[in-house]
Amino acid sequence: MSVTRAVILAGGLGRRLAPYTFVIPKPIVPIGTTPIIEIVLRQLARDGVTHVTIALGHMSEIVRAVAGDGSKFGLRLDYSEEPQPLGTMGPLRLIPDLGENFLVLNADLLTDLDFGALARFHASHKGPATVATYVKTTRLELGVIETDESARITAFREKPVLHHKVSMGIYAFHRSILELIPEGRAFGFDGLMEALLAQGRPIHVELTAGQTHEATVAGLAARTRRHHRGPARKPRGGPRRASRSRRRSRRPPRHPRRGRHSSGRDRGRAARVPEARHQRV
Repeated sequence: MSVTRAVILAGGLGRRLAPYTFVIPKPIVPIGTTPIIEIVLRQLARDGVTHVTIALGHMSEIVRAVAGDGSKFGLRLDYSEEPQPLGTMGPLRLIPDLGENFLVLNADLLTDLDFGALARFHASHKGPATVATYVKTTRLELGVIETDESARITAFREKPVLHHKVSMGIYAFHRSILELIPEGRAFGFDGLMEALLAQGRPIHVELTAGQTHEATVAGLAARTRRHHRGPARKPRGGPRRASRSRRRSRRPPRHPRRGRHSSGRDRGRAARVPEARHQRV
């Protein structure tokens, strides 16, 4: 069974992308010349999603103007407005037609995740929630010391490399999780996880070898530079020869001939060169 319904969370202020988001909402910030929201919508359509709702808040009218009705992406696209900031999961209570299973993702993600594979895995285990994850590698730049209760060192690791499974900000849910989300107030993903764990309900993870990136100012600038610069040019075969002017500049300067064969007129001309050069300067 496939999952064809998705929600994009785009109501935040986009503080990671400030100062760009002072004038445009984060889903419209371009990567090169393409808005982030367009990249995400095309990926969802590619992987079998047919109906997307964008949960809006900050500068919602600009998102509507750019994304339209979704027909140019091959999608049915509609919108849900937050009357006030509702956190990550709070906006889901405002959407009436989510169906039995649906995807939820943040609007400022760039990823190569296969959404179809995530949806199929979620539907196969019939649990309430699936979290897309990847392995985050972190290198500590200091030595790590472990001690016992008497402050005696028991172990030491020099600049260890740590590996953790981390959330990608992409989820698959069964509609039963909606009953855990309170109405009319902010409620985050952490609150939902705690509520599910407290009830002993299973939460699964889909570990992907792909990559995900939250859009930040530094990352956005780097991707935009790469887009406009294009692929690096390959040098033509063989070593490059120095230009004629460069080869000429490498030759040692010529001096006026001096010696027993030079005439007195030549010596006088050579002696006058520095003076003439100084006068021209």
